[in-house]
Amino acid sequence: MDRDPPCSFEEIVNRADFVRQHVDKHIKRPAGRPSTQKGAPITVSFGDMPQGKATRSGYLRRGESPKLLRELRRTHPDDELDLHGCTLAQARPRLKDFLDQACIRGMETLLIIHGRGRHSQNQQSVLRPMVKQWLASCDQVRCYAAAPPGLGGTGSLLVRL
Repeated sequence: MDRDPPCSFEEIVNRADFVRQHVDKHIKRPAGRPSTQKGAPITVSFGDMPQGKATRSGYLRRGESPKLLRELRRTHPDDELDLHGCTLAQARPRLKDFLDQACIRGMETLLIIHGRGRHSQNQQSVLRPMVKQWLASCDQVRCYAAAPPGLGGTGSLLVRL
């Protein structure tokens, strides 16, 4: 049986984006935001579908004001997580635990350092697209954007819970 050659990573991402857009057109989901009050018993989970839209300047959850993204870029993070050197299998639980703890402690702005992929095969970041996907599918994340150069630039993300 002949098989088609494997797809490139970009083709897979483009296909997934197409499916998400099609599903979003036909399925209405509530845009509610869970409480992030200090000490609230929140467990972070990564869903299958993003609950907002990715823009040129970042990601914004449905129902949130674009002003939130502008404010995020001028905010100093409350805490940071460095995922340099992690595999995808290691990065996902670390990110989940970090977001859980941030929610419990009532933090609002986080810095996630995923790296630029300079030491990866083909000089492309493996973590960057997956971290963005995981964050977009997390109910607690209101928005994220690339960090300013002083905080890591394109190798890191500022996240607002």
